[in-house]
Amino acid sequence: MPYRYSDKERDNLKWFANDFTRCSLKSISIRSGQLRGLSKFRIEFIYPISAIAGENGSGKSSVLALAACAFHNKNLGWKLPDRKLPYYTFSDFFIQAAEDIPLDGIEIGYGISYDHWKRTETFPEGVGIGVQIRKKNKGGKWNDYDKRVPRPVAFLGIERVVPPAERSVYKSYRYSFSSSEKTGWEDRIRDSVSKVLGVAYDDFEIKSHGKYRLPLVKRKSGRYSGFNMGAGEKALFELFAAIFAAPDSALFLVDELELGLHESAQKRLIKELTNVCLEKKIQIIFTTHSPKILAALPPEARFMIQSGSVTQVLVGVSPAFAAGRLSGTNSDELKIFVEDEVAATLIEDALDHQTLQRVRILPIGSHSAVVHLMAATYRENSTTCDCIAFLDGDQSPALDAHVKRFIGWLGGSAPKNADAWIKQRLRLLPGDTAPESWVFNNLSKLADQALCESFNLADVDRIRGALDAALLAEEHERIFTFATSLGLNKKYAWRDCCSALKRHNASLFQPLVQPVHKLLET
Repeated sequence: MPYRYSDKERDNLKWFANDFTRCSLKSISIRSGQLRGLSKFRIEFIYPISAIAGENGSGKSSVLALAACAFHNKNLGWKLPDRKLPYYTFSDFFIQAAEDIPLDGIEIGYGISYDHWKRTETFPEGVGIGVQIRKKNKGGKWNDYDKRVPRPVAFLGIERVVPPAERSVYKSYRYSFSSSEKTGWEDRIRDSVSKVLGVAYDDFEIKSHGKYRLPLVKRKSGRYSGFNMGAGEKALFELFAAIFAAPDSALFLVDELELGLHESAQKRLIKELTNVCLEKKIQIIFTTHSPKILAALPPEARFMIQSGSVTQVLVGVSPAFAAGRLSGTNSDELKIFVEDEVAATLIEDALDHQTLQRVRILPIGSHSAVVHLMAATYRENSTTCDCIAFLDGDQSPALDAHVKRFIGWLGGSAPKNADAWIKQRLRLLPGDTAPESWVFNNLSKLADQALCESFNLADVDRIRGALDAALLAEEHERIFTFATSLGLNKKYAWRDCCSALKRHNASLFQPLVQPVHKLLET
């Protein structure tokens, strides 16, 4: 069925195509070189809202990072409260460790709609869509940051869904926040979030302490701060606070727009962003895994990135195609929440390829944050929320407390099935220790030949010495200790450890595999 455009969507298409005063980003291209999963590609924007879907690792977030680096800003220009500088550079996103391949020989092109180009034969009036080039030659630096077109830019990552209660700095300052001077746009933020969530807020303000901000709202049920907000609720207030605080024509880049929001709220969010884009003439580019988000947007706004030997950008994809298995993308049938990347890698190695195509593994940040997000997910969409959480094995003694905390976060009288729901879906990684200890302990029990084959080393005593050193190290230093003992990259060493244990003792991983398969079968 053809997409039916609303009047506001048509108006957005019109101004984005014809208004050269807004510094709109019209295209991004990598002309030479490779950049974190992206090879030569070009993406063109013809609508002020753009949704980018794709597999994990396809380069979606890298496109957002490239977009953030397209523009400059005055030293006293607008910026997010926690930013030191009012503009972004490549070093904000593409951080190099000693083992990483240098970012050399890269050329990036930015197509920008602008009305202050230098007057030339191409632009006799200084108005049009021009191209600026950023380069990084071998051993050199990125060129001409200060010659970029000026435009306010805000990048909002997935940390926006982490509640203040899970951030130690916020907890330490919880009694220090004070009311900020009214800016005039607080009512606009309140109204936008009310429309998205279908909740009537009576009042909204932002309390502050230094660079830190804390939302405070009032409803019929009473007044409460960001410490007691749901993940999606808090993320929305942060998003719209940035949008209304920023000057008109700003660019907003949002990673995983739908996190913490149920499906009906996702649809309403796109509708509200459509209204705000038209009013403030802003541009929003975001990543998503949600078919509902894609379905709420016109075809021109839907992109899917496919990685491989050549990066491909598909435009106008259907929501079903973007989410389906034929495209090779993650169908998102089941979300798996874990504490960190260490746990995520362990689960990725535990699951077979077919299962991985049906799930999305999300490192959240802490055991408490995982349980809080489970509560937020259940509260906002209890009938269709397909998710499971794996806490580190050392959380076994606190599992009952986590269940009680989940019930408490639901607020009021929890539904009768809430207790059974969380007990089915709140799981533990194998063992009763941190995953690093569990893996290294079990690797040390493997035969000499299995260890040598796994790490492609003939000196088994060196491998066993590295395992012993890792087990003696502090919890968060174990992977680093093992990797440096063998001269390996930390990231790849941990994946090799998980793969080796799975290959030689797959039965140990059944406590991970079975509950995932059971939920996918129901």
